[in-house]
Amino acid sequence: MKKSALIFTASFGHGHIQAAQVLKTECEKNDVDTMIIDLLFELHPFVRNVLTFSYYRMLIYAPSLWRFLYEQKGERELHFLHKILANLMQKKLLKFIQEHKPIFIISTHPFVTIMLASLKQKSIGHVPLYAVMTDFKFHPFFLHHAIDHYFTADPKFKDECQAWGINAEKVTYSGIPTSKIDVFNKTKVALKITDGPVPVILITGGGQGIMHYKTLIRALNDLQQKVMIVCMIGHNLKLEASINKLRQQSKHELLIIPFTSHFSSYLQAANVVITKAGGLTLTEGLLCGKSMLIFKPLPGHEEDNARFLLEAGACEWTDEAKKVPVIVERLLKNKSHQTLIDKAVDSLKKPTAAETIVLKIMTFPQKHFHQEANDAAFFAKDEQSKQSLSRRVEQVK
Repeated sequence: MKKSALIFTASFGHGHIQAAQVLKTECEKNDVDTMIIDLLFELHPFVRNVLTFSYYRMLIYAPSLWRFLYEQKGERELHFLHKILANLMQKKLLKFIQEHKPIFIISTHPFVTIMLASLKQKSIGHVPLYAVMTDFKFHPFFLHHAIDHYFTADPKFKDECQAWGINAEKVTYSGIPTSKIDVFNKTKVALKITDGPVPVILITGGGQGIMHYKTLIRALNDLQQKVMIVCMIGHNLKLEASINKLRQQSKHELLIIPFTSHFSSYLQAANVVITKAGGLTLTEGLLCGKSMLIFKPLPGHEEDNARFLLEAGACEWTDEAKKVPVIVERLLKNKSHQTLIDKAVDSLKKPTAAETIVLKIMTFPQKHFHQEANDAAFFAKDEQSKQSLSRRVEQVK
């Protein structure tokens, strides 16, 4: 009987899904039949739409609220969100595990990881659970003693985790898994990029196109030299019309590219990348060896990512539009500064992260899911909870 594994994720942003897909490919290379489960799409469509709409609206219009939830002082609020999601998904999670009987489980989203850890503690204690981090830093709330191993992009995490009660032997510094960056195999002409001495400035807002494109295009008018600006807008197709209105105002040539599977080719064609600070986007930038300017990262996890790379000397970061042309000029012209960034970028590259993770997992002892005993334990607890709730309702009446 062929071995099977489950990879759980949630499509809040494209990066978690991309990491899951790369890990699935590596698992199947090792003869493990692997299924990706996006928990967001297992919710009722109404609930899913409310969650995604609220999440992205909060990031765009109330980022300080997300910062409050993310930071240490918001730990109770994170626990509250976790409880809501766990109540919605617990039975469905267990059902997937019952049906597929995996030899191990991987999670690429922190909220999903903590839900699985809670379920593992109750009902599936012997099925190994592996947490793959898709950001460079990790929030302590998402640590749990039921997680069997952590795969991280932070070389200091192994030292820090002991302060949180996590055995350092349960941590592997693997890097963030992403698709291997092929040698540049598309000409600039094929990518519709001007082939010549004109520098290419690529602006990306990740899969959802969350970026201050118009602000940046206006700011780049202060560059002394002409450049080509490539706007990678992801799935945010509404941006195209508003960016097109700036063509006459900009002295630079503008190119708008919606979501594409050739993102790494555009990265390789760029001289400077202006980006938000999603873990997968930054990882791809590192693998392509690009000079990156992080502009107004989202609070919480993205600010942590930006801070991590900045402290390593692998990027520039500003929240002020007026500083953008100054920094871009420096990245284009200051060779000694660029050399320092290149060295820092090289030190952080982990091109075989996915392979490292899966090969490490395959060295661990794997145990199959024993369905009957755990079903009984879980549903007995669930029935007790229902009876307890019914008694409390009767008392109130």
